Amino acid sequence: MVASARADGKKSTRQTTAGQISTSREVQVFEQPILTKTGLKVVRRPFDSQKVPRWFSTQPPSWLQCNSPLASRCVMFQIKVCGITNVVDAKAAVAAGVDAIGLNFYRPSKRYVTAARAEAILDSLAGQARVVALFADEVSAEINEMTERLNIQTVQLHGNEPAAFLTQLRSDLTIIRARRLDRGGIDALKDDLQACGEAGRAPDAMLIDSLVPGEFGGTGHTADWDILASNRTWHEKLPLILAGGLTPENVATAISQVQPTAVDVASGVEKSPGVKDAAIMQAFAKRATAAFATL
Repeated sequence: MVASARADGKKSTRQTTAGQISTSREVQVFEQPILTKTGLKVVRRPFDSQKVPRWFSTQPPSWLQCNSPLASRCVMFQIKVCGITNVVDAKAAVAAGVDAIGLNFYRPSKRYVTAARAEAILDSLAGQARVVALFADEVSAEINEMTERLNIQTVQLHGNEPAAFLTQLRSDLTIIRARRLDRGGIDALKDDLQACGEAGRAPDAMLIDSLVPGEFGGTGHTADWDILASNRTWHEKLPLILAGGLTPENVATAISQVQPTAVDVASGVEKSPGVKDAAIMQAFAKRATAAFATL
């Protein structure tokens, strides 16, 4: 059920399929599945029709068109290129068939972008791809202010943020929580999810990266696919995003083995840190798309 505001100030409602959204300017809320400490449930998120997010094009994105809101394939994207630093690479990523890009706001990173550079990239995309803002150990006020300023609706927490940190972020943000697969294995990931739920807010998706001491991703090292492949139910139906060392050469194998909801690549499609290669992005997107089609 979607609630709408009319010109006369009265509210009207109309039935829609859960997990879907209408492109009508009346729409103010949509339904989205999230994982809480008591299990999966559908929550209603605000949608300001007068302030359409930059990632939202004229047609609802695929993650809002899932027939079952509790299906594990309900996700905000399928192929994401992270660490985009310029307009040329952003456009090349979209042309390659990528449906999401990541902008890195972690200052020590070689792929860091300023707010001004990010705004130029966002304007160039004109809603053709979902935009994810990456932060690592940033204060919540800065994340809230930056995403509000740039009108970005999805954040990726890629640092060592405590579970309770998620409750400090804007309620309308979609949160991707990145975790590195360490010696704690799957149990550590499960414990982290439970801690988030108990703290009051679970992430909307989990991104699994490789563990490289002192680094927050973009290292070119792969996570342990065998562990993930042998434990496919630990995250319930929460969307699982696989990252870490993915390339056009191994992405199909990774998708077939791990069966993630989405993949995320940075260094695997670069000429140098922060500079993407259009041909490699195209090859990556093509092979990833073909591999997802077989699941």
